[in-house]
Amino acid sequence: MGSRITIRRARPEDTAAIGAINAAGQPGVAPLTPVEMAAIAAGTLRCWVADDSAAVLGYLIAYAAGDAYDGEEFAWFGRRYPALLYVDQIAVAPAGRRRGIGSALYAAARAAAVAEGHAAFTCEVNLDPPNPISPRFHDQLGFHEVGVLRTADGRTVVLLRLPSPAVGGASTST
Repeated sequence: MGSRITIRRARPEDTAAIGAINAAGQPGVAPLTPVEMAAIAAGTLRCWVADDSAAVLGYLIAYAAGDAYDGEEFAWFGRRYPALLYVDQIAVAPAGRRRGIGSALYAAARAAAVAEGHAAFTCEVNLDPPNPISPRFHDQLGFHEVGVLRTADGRTVVLLRLPSPAVGGASTST
């Protein structure tokens, strides 16, 4: 396995790896729908991957204010922050964990938020079902709780926001 991680926009050939990483990350992440997988393959979904030249080791999916997306959490944030970039999912393959991939994916998304003029950078973390590593990770990145939501599918999530979308230290290519 290569050691240099590159963060880039997802390509059609990444969909199988993204699907496998998504499956391995459940229940911490929701299953990707066929529509989402098709949008990744078509390049119409805002999705970044972490690639070490041997394999895709992680992905991040985000939606911006004005995007057509019906997620409850996205709608909650949209009512409060009209110019936002919302991270819907981030997952890292077991082989890629503890290598800074999650932080690098967030840095790429934050850079996009700044470049696109989004004043809010948001995400949510599952409380139920529990995702015990995620709250610590997001706290280390500087996210602050702005709410808690019980979703229609029975999950309880904590809603998080970075106070200002400062660009962090990952090299990215789009």
